[in-house]
Amino acid sequence: MIALQEMLFWGVCRLRIVRGHVLRPWPRYDRLFANGVTASAELYTKEMFPTLTTAEIKAESQFFRFYQLSRLRFGSLRDNWLEMYATIMDEHNTVSNYIKRLSNFLVEHWSSDASLLITDNMPLMTNIIRIVAGFYLFEGPAPLPVDFYDQARDLYAHTKMYQDVYDFNTGLPSSYKVLRDSARPLTRLICYLLSPEMKHFTWNNVVRCKMLLDDGSINLQRINTFLNDLSFVQVMSPEEPIADADLVVTFSDDEPIIPAGSEHITQVTWHNNSDYGDLFRLYRAAKVTFLQKINYNEKYPYLQL
Repeated sequence: MIALQEMLFWGVCRLRIVRGHVLRPWPRYDRLFANGVTASAELYTKEMFPTLTTAEIKAESQFFRFYQLSRLRFGSLRDNWLEMYATIMDEHNTVSNYIKRLSNFLVEHWSSDASLLITDNMPLMTNIIRIVAGFYLFEGPAPLPVDFYDQARDLYAHTKMYQDVYDFNTGLPSSYKVLRDSARPLTRLICYLLSPEMKHFTWNNVVRCKMLLDDGSINLQRINTFLNDLSFVQVMSPEEPIADADLVVTFSDDEPIIPAGSEHITQVTWHNNSDYGDLFRLYRAAKVTFLQKINYNEKYPYLQL
């Protein structure tokens, strides 16, 4: 699929070129990718387009190379991130300096209980680099697939995480003007990438779930697996008190002792003969609780089967 997309994009570029709509030199690209092997390699030749100047051939090659390098990739293979990450971060430039600032900011809000430091998540950090590089090169936002998603589903825009990242971007020094002026779309895209990791941040946005189930029950493993796949749910350890929970899961014949003043806690009853309908009801209870935690007061129409 990716190869077909690149062939289609290349065909569109070639048609544009032969119709006389040629790109101008791209100084920002030269500053950003001066030492990139793939990024600096010329894709077009004088034989392919005899009427183009050397500078125009270079600009066209750079544009297509950036299209290849900037595509978001979520695989962990080194080929998916190594060259892009090293090319940008090994040099002092606006994008690398911004990423270092952002990394320090995110680490301040990263949970010490997380198994991996956020800056060691190379696919994630490289995708953020791709987003920021696009804003820098095009001097503002450029269309990405995420821009065509249903934004009504993007609940991260209502979280403390989003607000703090937005404040970080609006507070950038004047040397980052191109990024600061695009703070809102830049924040949206960065938070789109960060949202799967939301439970590992210290922002109090996620639903904290306490499970009062027998350790010997297969239900515990089943629910653990299900809830741990939800980015907006954090499963509490057995030692943590019920009072700190937003959601409590218990068996039908149990009556958990809920401390006074804990009326905010949502209780879900689980059955030994549970089915997928029970999993959906658990998801719905967790999602409604999440909407309450982020003070989402609009109609959310995506809680039905």
